[in-house]
Amino acid sequence: MQTTINEINNNFIQVELRQKNEKLNNFVKEIDNFSKTIISDRETLDLLFKNSNTEVSKDEISRDMQYVLSNDIDAVFLFSNAGNTFSESDNELREYFSRNIEKIKSEIADTNGEMVFLDSRFIHYAADNHGDYMFFVARKLRSIDTFEDLGIMIMAVRESLLWKDTYMEGEKGDFYIANSAGKIISSKDKDRIGINVTAELGSSIASEKLKSSKGHFITNDLVVNTLYNQQTGWVLMNAVAIHEINANFYYIQKFILIIGIAAIVVAVYISVLISSNVTRPIRDMIFTMRKVSNGDLNAQTDLSLTRGATEEVRELSEVFNHMTMQLQSLLEEVYNEGLKEKDAELRALKAQIQPHFLYNTLDTVYWMLIDKNDYEIADIVTKLGEILRYSIKKGSTNVFVREEVQQIKNYLFLQKARFEDCLNYEINIDESIMECEMLSFIIQPFVENSINHGLMQDKGYGNITINGFRDGENLIFEIIDDGSGMTEKEIEELFRKKKDVKESHGGIGVLNVHERIKYYYGGKYGVKIESRKGFGTKVIVEISLTMMH
Repeated sequence: MQTTINEINNNFIQVELRQKNEKLNNFVKEIDNFSKTIISDRETLDLLFKNSNTEVSKDEISRDMQYVLSNDIDAVFLFSNAGNTFSESDNELREYFSRNIEKIKSEIADTNGEMVFLDSRFIHYAADNHGDYMFFVARKLRSIDTFEDLGIMIMAVRESLLWKDTYMEGEKGDFYIANSAGKIISSKDKDRIGINVTAELGSSIASEKLKSSKGHFITNDLVVNTLYNQQTGWVLMNAVAIHEINANFYYIQKFILIIGIAAIVVAVYISVLISSNVTRPIRDMIFTMRKVSNGDLNAQTDLSLTRGATEEVRELSEVFNHMTMQLQSLLEEVYNEGLKEKDAELRALKAQIQPHFLYNTLDTVYWMLIDKNDYEIADIVTKLGEILRYSIKKGSTNVFVREEVQQIKNYLFLQKARFEDCLNYEINIDESIMECEMLSFIIQPFVENSINHGLMQDKGYGNITINGFRDGENLIFEIIDDGSGMTEKEIEELFRKKKDVKESHGGIGVLNVHERIKYYYGGKYGVKIESRKGFGTKVIVEISLTMMH
């Protein structure tokens, strides 16, 4: 975490340095414009270079030159190759340049007219009314017409103007402008100007490190950030004490700790609230399930308990209440009319979702919530809600294969949650048949029988594989389990119509699906079962690609 805060601090300082660098570039551009005003003034140049060994007075210069001197340029010196000079400055600067003019000429001898910052010269301007440092800018004077070298121009600029243009309020640490050799050119503390920055940092710094375009390093408990200015050859530097950065770290650490504690308190409160809103309606639903499993189909969940619950829990309660009403209505129709209409058989099959199954599933959901305290409950509740909605809302007998497959996946997901490692399943459906139409609820009864009778009743564990593919103009679905299997006599009993509904429990799904397929697709379609006692069961469902009814 501290490393991250140090990186943030360095990035922030680098942003400050980039802003300062932009200010410095603007400052340099302004000086460059002043110098161009002079070197492009034909009147002044003609006056300066027409005679030899003369000094041009201030009264003779043009208004452009006077404009430059009225701004931030403290002094200007023009020296022609012919020996003419012009200077507008105090005596101290004149004496300095008279002593160093040849050396300055040698420093700009290899240039092509661009500005050169003479950062190795630091003159303390100590006149009676001033106390400031100067740095100098020099460039060649060239003919406007022939571009030949005519002489040199030197401008004196106050360091205080440079500092004023680059300083930013509220910046951390110490800020310096130094040349590539490390000599300080500008600083808030003027006594530091002219000394090497290594004396301030307490450690020697290689010039190559200063010349790098940007970077940071640590020396003597200081974090130093640098940025190289291409126009001047100067280096912008910021040095911050590590303990100052750490002070921010400890403050942020304390702040994060407080926020963390507050977040934990809020999270605990919200989790308790959510848990209460979820478990109360689920407990009520389990209680209602017990009533339904004991034969009381008039039992309804209390929807007022779901007001603060999640949308899934509310929808689950509503769907369950609707399901029990549908279940009661459909069972009465089946008992009284005996499956007179094939469409009524479909509704009866849909209504066969047993309250025991719903109870066991929701009971599993409840204990997972209590024991594991994780979000796996959301998936289980969602899948169960999808099953109930599919069972109740699919009024049409026509569905897409993908809808029926999704229903089976939801059903197996819930059974897997119930039996855990005791149940494994695999679904292999050819992608090319997913958008084909088929009758609904012609696969689930066999999956349910495989789990309840083929696997869990005797062995208590096992595997189920569901295959779906196209065979010519037909669709084939296979439901394969490695359960206890059946004898031929038991298979025949599944296809025998029972007089008593209670007697038919466990086999009514097989017979209904078989008869519905024959009714809708024709006599050559239906259900086949291959099984051996102790070796599992394979159910083959064959239907037409085209709805026949």
